[in-house]
Amino acid sequence: MGQSTSFFNSTLDKDVVMIGLDGAGKTTVLNKECLNEPNKKTIPTIGFNVQTLKLGNGVNLKVWDMGGQTKIREQWKHCYQATDAIIYLIDSSDKDRLDESLEILQSVILDLKPSQVTIPILLLLNKIDLIKEVKPIIRKDKLNFYHHPHLIRTCSAIDEKDLQIVDGFLWLSGQLKPEITFKDFLLNLFDF
Repeated sequence: MGQSTSFFNSTLDKDVVMIGLDGAGKTTVLNKECLNEPNKKTIPTIGFNVQTLKLGNGVNLKVWDMGGQTKIREQWKHCYQATDAIIYLIDSSDKDRLDESLEILQSVILDLKPSQVTIPILLLLNKIDLIKEVKPIIRKDKLNFYHHPHLIRTCSAIDEKDLQIVDGFLWLSGQLKPEITFKDFLLNLFDF
């Protein structure tokens, strides 16, 4: 019986790549959720940052915050083709780059390996606090997630009361946590 406790209390470590154009707020999201410092001054990420987010639900997310500059984007493929999930951030206040950002997200989805057909994608539309007009930021007909489970959330990484990012991370961890079958439960319970 003692083993069943460790079976159900075990923690899964999952790799998640967080990508998006430069200035979308990826590092700010990471600082908010991992370090509880949403207003920490950031500089453009050259390369990547890595933080582990412990959600307390049996899944630890090792988040790879990738720089979004054009030259660094060429390296994304090496990371997202070896990841368990993707978080894609869009600066929703930057209307000039919205189409570019959506095109890049679409190309990332199309570039995933066939074995990754079901990896979850969390799309965070950040900086919602900077938008004066309340209207749809993106049209769903401009995106095709194919068979990937996905969640779209609007958020503000600097708003300490904004729970949309937490909701997104919890959804993502739920997608990554395998369901325990009754057979697994019985095998573990009786030490088979």
